[in-house]
Amino acid sequence: TLFIVAKSVSSPGPPVAIWRTTTGSWPVAFQLDDSQAMLPTRKLSTAGLVTIEARTSRTGQAMPAPGDFLGVSPQLDPAAGKAVRIVIQKVIS
Repeated sequence: TLFIVAKSVSSPGPPVAIWRTTTGSWPVAFQLDDSQAMLPTRKLSTAGLVTIEARTSRTGQAMPAPGDFLGVSPQLDPAAGKAVRIVIQKVIS
């Protein structure tokens, strides 16, 4: 399972957007927006700066676990609407 997660830089807590899919061919194109918010009060459009994480999970669980593969973007402003490229290059231990 592949998880793409947007996290607020200034407001820790649940992600502001999450997209789940299966892994397959690479690269994977994705788009995050407010419809993927976990909570109606925490939206991507109002989050300010965010980081985007791409994580593969062998178990399909949303919580990171040892053996998952992870890549994280630099901080970015989702309002800018710019494309981001995330390289998955770390193994969670």
